[in-house]
Amino acid sequence: MDFSKIKWQTATIQHIQQCILNQSLRHVILFIGENETANLLANATANALLCDKKGVNMCGSCPSCIKLKANSHPDKILIEKRKNKVSFGVEEVRDMIAKMYIKPFSANKKIFIFSDASLLTPAAQNALLKVIEEPPAYGMLILCADKEEDLLPTVLSRIPHKFKLSAPTTEEIQHFLSVKYPEKKQICGFCAVFSQGNPLLAEELLLKDGAIDQRKRLCLFLDKLCGSEKSCIFNFCGYLKENADDFAEITGYLLTIIQDILFIKQKIPRLANTDLLPELQSLAQKWSVSALTSMVDGFTELSAALTKSANFEGAVLNFLLEIWEALHDRNRWYQI
Repeated sequence: MDFSKIKWQTATIQHIQQCILNQSLRHVILFIGENETANLLANATANALLCDKKGVNMCGSCPSCIKLKANSHPDKILIEKRKNKVSFGVEEVRDMIAKMYIKPFSANKKIFIFSDASLLTPAAQNALLKVIEEPPAYGMLILCADKEEDLLPTVLSRIPHKFKLSAPTTEEIQHFLSVKYPEKKQICGFCAVFSQGNPLLAEELLLKDGAIDQRKRLCLFLDKLCGSEKSCIFNFCGYLKENADDFAEITGYLLTIIQDILFIKQKIPRLANTDLLPELQSLAQKWSVSALTSMVDGFTELSAALTKSANFEGAVLNFLLEIWEALHDRNRWYQI
C-alpha cells in the first residue's frame, strides 16, 4: 500500500510526506475518521518509513518493500482485535510494549499499527501511556480511531500528530463511481447518498449484487401495502426472515425510499433513488405524509426492539400488521 492508492486525503498525505521529507515525523500518529481509509493511511505511512530508499512513498522494489508487499516485514506489526473479543485490553498493550522494546530486525524503525484504537479500553489506554511518553528511539506507534472522543484526554494530549480525515461530498463520490463504473451509472447516485460520505462503502455497495432488486422489491411492497390483500404482510415478513442478516441494510434501503417519497410530495429535488423515479412518483400518489412519517418512526423502533428480542419473525410480523391496520383502519392514511 502506498499513498497513490488513497483518494480524498490529499492535504493529509501532503502533510505526512512533508514530515517524512523533513524527518520531523515523531513517534505517535493518530488518524481520525472512517476506519478503512485510516488504516490505508497508516499502512502507507509505515511502508514509506520502512522503505530502503527513504523517499516519501514506498518504492515497491527494494528488499524492504518486497517484504512489505508480502506482509512479512518483521519491523511492521499490525495489532488487530482478537476473535471473540470486543475490545483491546491491557494484555494486548503490554504484549505490544514488550515487543517494541526489542530492537528492530532490519530497519531503523519498528512500527506498530493499532487498526482500531477506538476499541482500546480505558485501562489499556492508560497502559499505552508508557510508550507514548517514553518510547525507544526507534519505536513508532500509529493509531486509527473513529473519533477523538474514543481516546482519553491524557492520551490525546500526548500525541504529536493528529490527522482528521476529510470526507468527500456526495457529488464527488457519485462522479468517482460514474467514471470508474460507467456501466453502473444508473445507481451511482444512490450508492453515493447511501454511503453517507464513505466512498469505500459506496463502491462496495455498487459492486454488491442485489441492491437494485432489493429496492424494487421494497417499492412493490409499499405499493401492495396500500391494497386490501393482507397476504403481502406475511410474504414480506418471510422475505425479511430469509434475509435477517441483511436486515439493517434492507431497512436502510427502505428508509431512503420513504424519504424520497416525502421529498417528491414536498417538491424537494434531492432524491437518492433517482433510478426508481417512476415507482417513487406512483407511491407518492398513494401515501400521505403522516403515514410515511409513522412508517419511519415504526422501523426505527423496530430496529431497537430487535436487539432485545429473540423472536425476530414475531417482532417483525407484529410491526407490519400494526402498520397495515393503521393504513386501513385509521381514516385510510394512504389516500391524499
